[in-house]
Amino acid sequence: METFLSIVGSVASIFGAIWAWVEAKKAARSADAAERVRQELVDRRKLVEVAQIHSEIKRVLGVVAKVGPTSTPQLVRGLNCADIAREVETFAAMLLERGSHFSDLSDHAMVMRDDLRADIEGLAEAKTFEDKKRYGKSIYYKIESFTPVVKQLADAKKEQTQRN
Repeated sequence: METFLSIVGSVASIFGAIWAWVEAKKAARSADAAERVRQELVDRRKLVEVAQIHSEIKRVLGVVAKVGPTSTPQLVRGLNCADIAREVETFAAMLLERGSHFSDLSDHAMVMRDDLRADIEGLAEAKTFEDKKRYGKSIYYKIESFTPVVKQLADAKKEQTQRN
C-alpha cells in the first residue's frame, strides 16, 4: 500500500510541477505584454509632449510676428512689446522644462534660451519702431530656426511609437 501511495504522490507531484511550469510561462508572457503596453504609453506621452512643444512654437511665432519681419510702424503702434517679451520668456521656460525629458532637445533648448535672453530684454525695453522690429525679427528667426529640431524629434518619436 505504501508503494501505491508513493507512486500516486510522485505522479501528482510531476503533474503539479508541469502545471506550475505552464502557469509560470503564462505569467511571464503577461508580464512581457504589460511591459510593452507601459513602454507604449511612455512613448505616446513623449510624443504628445513634443507635439505640444510644436504647437506652442506656432503660437509664439504668431505672437512675435506682430513685431517680426513683416511688421510695419502702423501695425506696431500701440502694441505692448513687454507682453510679447513675456510670452517669449514663458515659452523659453516651458521649452527648458519639457526639453529636459529629451536629451536631444535639452541642449538645443538651452542654447536657444541663452540666445533669446538679450533679445527678450531688448524687446521689453524697446521704444522705437526700429528697435522693436530688430528685436522682434531676431526672436522670430531664432524660434523659427528651432522648429526643425522639434519636428525631427517628433518624427523620431512617432517612428519609435509605430515600431513598438
